[in-house]
Amino acid sequence: MKNLLLTLIVISFCACGNKDSITKNAFIGTWHLVSMNDTTANKGVIIYSPDGQMSAILSKNDSMVIGYSGKYEINSKESFVTHFRDFYSILPYPRPTEVPIYVRDFSFSKDFKTLTLRPRENKGLALIWKKVSN
Repeated sequence: MKNLLLTLIVISFCACGNKDSITKNAFIGTWHLVSMNDTTANKGVIIYSPDGQMSAILSKNDSMVIGYSGKYEINSKESFVTHFRDFYSILPYPRPTEVPIYVRDFSFSKDFKTLTLRPRENKGLALIWKKVSN
């Protein structure tokens, strides 16, 4: 009985680690905005690198609306990603004295080619991203 319990515990730890790895690998790459249920932007690109850095740019009619980059961390267990901004565009807005942390709830399509991000600071907003093929 002890061996069975120990085996189940080891399997559960491996499964959690594997899910974290699968989720991180799914994020890595370049994504193009395909849909946003808001009129703020109609184009965008977001890039997640393997070293934990990200960059995002949104535009409307080829004019930049927002752009930022920085470190990111994924919480696979609760399905959210945190963007820690360390650089952001100064256009069209002045640089704030305090840089906000962006938290996005996320979900992937079954084939991991579509990523939906839902910003917690803007309830109801959904950005749908399509992974760029290599």
